[in-house]
Amino acid sequence: MHNDFSRALIEGIVRRSLRNMKDSPERSIRNLIDMALNFSEGQLQRSFFESMQNTLRNEKGAYYGLIRDMAVTIDPDRLLSFGMNLGYNSCTMGAHTIREIEGREGYNIPWSIALELDGTGYAQHTDAYHDLIKQGKALGVFTWLLISAGQPVEFLDLIETNSDCAFLLFCKPEEITQSFLDEVQSIHNLMFVVRCEPEAVQACDHLREREYLYSIYIPYRSEEASSIVNEDILSTAENLHPVFTFFIPGEPSCEEQQKAVYQQVLQVRASQQYQTILIDLIYDNRAIDGVISDDSCEVEFRKDGTLYAPDTTGHSALSLFEQPLENILRCAFPKTT
Repeated sequence: MHNDFSRALIEGIVRRSLRNMKDSPERSIRNLIDMALNFSEGQLQRSFFESMQNTLRNEKGAYYGLIRDMAVTIDPDRLLSFGMNLGYNSCTMGAHTIREIEGREGYNIPWSIALELDGTGYAQHTDAYHDLIKQGKALGVFTWLLISAGQPVEFLDLIETNSDCAFLLFCKPEEITQSFLDEVQSIHNLMFVVRCEPEAVQACDHLREREYLYSIYIPYRSEEASSIVNEDILSTAENLHPVFTFFIPGEPSCEEQQKAVYQQVLQVRASQQYQTILIDLIYDNRAIDGVISDDSCEVEFRKDGTLYAPDTTGHSALSLFEQPLENILRCAFPKTT
C-alpha cells in the first residue's frame, strides 16, 4: 500500500512537470531533477540525479535541445509510463528487491534481462515467456530488452500484459511499418531502438510523426572499434532525433576493444556536443547493475530459450523452457563472497 501511494504521488508530480515542459522545458526539467533527488533513497538514484544536476548546469550543452525536442515530439503519456516503470519500478523498488534477495539467497540477479525473440518461436512458447516475466518481477527485474529476430508484432502481448515493466525493443528499420505502429498505438511502456542504417531515416520519421518514444543502435565489428564513435556517425545519429544512441559490439569482439569504445562514449557524452545521449549497452548496463548489487551480471536468453551470458562458462544448457529463472540464476551466477 505504501509503495502504491509513493508511486501515485511521484507520478502526479512527474505528470504536471511533463505538462509544463512544453512551455518551459529548461526550468521544468531542472525542477523535476531537484524533486527526484529529494525523493531518492538508494545510492543508484542519488548518484544518477546528482549527475543529471551537474549535466544541466551547462546551459549551452546540446542536452537542453534534446529535452526541448522530447517535450514537443513525444507523447507525454509514453514518457510517463516508460519513465516511471524504468525509474521507480525498476531502479527503485526493483533494485530494493534485488538487493534483499541477493543478500539472503547468495546469488546475483541482473537489473535487466535481454530476450532474443522471433514471432514463430514466441507463438510456440507464449506461456513460458509470460511466466519468465512474472518470475523476473518477483525477483525485482522490471527492465527487459527484446531483441527482434523477426515478426515483433507477434510478441506485443508480452509488453502490453506487463504494463508495469519498461521494454526496449531492438529492431530493424523495415519492421517499423505503419500497420505495426497501429498495433502499438495503445502500448505506452515501450521504447523502440532502431538499427542505424539508411532505411532508419524513414522508420524514425514514422515514429516521430506518431509521437512515439524511440532511440537507435549502432552495431560495430572489432576492426571498427577504434573509430566507430566518429563525427560522421554521431551527426547521422543526431539527425534521426533519437533520445539515446546505443553502441553494441558484434561477435566476436575482445574486452580491450569494447573498453576503448566505452571510453569514447564517455568522452562524447560528457562533452554534450550532440543532441542524443550515447550509451554503451555492455558497460553502461554493467555500471547500473554494479551500483544496484555490487556484483554485475549480464543475462540474455537466445530465441531457442538457452542462456547466453558472457561472464559465465559451462551453462549453455540452461533453458528458460526447462527451468525456473531462480534456478538458472542460482546455478550460473552464485555470489563469490
